[in-house]
Formats: sequence, structure tokens, C-alpha cells
Amino acid sequence: MCPFLLGVVFKNNGWNTSPFNIFPAKGEYMWKDVKRQATKYNLPFQRPVEFPAYSLHATRVFYALSSSPLQWKYVQAVFQYEFQDSKDTKEKRILKEILERELLLPNADEILEHSTSDSVKELVRSQTELAIQNKIFGAPSFLYQNELFWGDDRLEDAIGFYLAQKKEIRNI
Repeated sequence: MCPFLLGVVFKNNGWNTSPFNIFPAKGEYMWKDVKRQATKYNLPFQRPVEFPAYSLHATRVFYALSSSPLQWKYVQAVFQYEFQDSKDTKEKRILKEILERELLLPNADEILEHSTSDSVKELVRSQTELAIQNKIFGAPSFLYQNELFWGDDRLEDAIGFYLAQKKEIRNI
């Protein structure tokens, strides 16, 4: 899992916002489909306050957790706050709430401080640049051996591709 700044990727593609906002019919369909998927997986859904979300601070906090097993739980909590609770995670107080309430971390202030360090900023920059170099244009994207799969409905295809490549390597 390598979070990147989707807004920067959009700008690199000549978009000033999400294609779902640029093309109203596509956006209307996307919101219906997200709701349909949430129902399918029995997940509560509420349209976020802002879309696409301003994710700079949330992305930096992810990297400030530095390979902790809590990174995955953090990502789940950010998505829950955005898409279930309709809380705006661009606000640092909301990120602090996630760290304290969801991850039970007593050092939330330290993590938030570390998220503004040059090393974390560089990690976010490099992951975003890597996404651009790999011609990623949206999220979620799955990349294996320069083969790109875009969209949550392509996860099984990405896994299948990975397994086929792994089998091929074993047979050599």
C-alpha cells in the first residue's frame, strides 16, 4: 500500500479536479455505484463533505506511522470517517481523533508533528512522483511488473495476474 496525492496526479493529467466532477454523468453514476457497492458489502455510506478529499495531511500521517502495523487500521479509519461519518479528514483535529480514538495512540501529537517533517514530506512527494511515472491516473490502482489495474473491481484481476506471473517464474 503506497498512498499518494491524487490531486497532484489529476493535475499531471490536465484535470483540476476528479473526472467524476468534470463529467457530471460519470460522477452521478459513480455515486450511485459507490452506494450500491456499500449496500452489497453491508457497509454504511454517506457522501463525503468534500470530494475529492484534501488528503495531504492524512497521507503524511500515514507515512509518519512508518511501517507500523497500525497503518492499515489508520487507512480504514480515514475511509470510515470520510465515507461513513462524513467527517472532513483534512482537519488535523479529526486526524488526531483517529489516532487517539481508533488507533488508541497516546502520542498522537508527536505523530502529527512528525507528519510535517522533511523526511515524511519527501516520502509523500516520492510516492506521488512514482505514481505519475507509473502512469497511475486514479485510485485504487494496483501495479505489478508494470501492469496497471485500476478500480476496486479490478483487484481480482490484479491478483490473478500476480499469481500467473509467480507460477510462470516457478516453471522457468
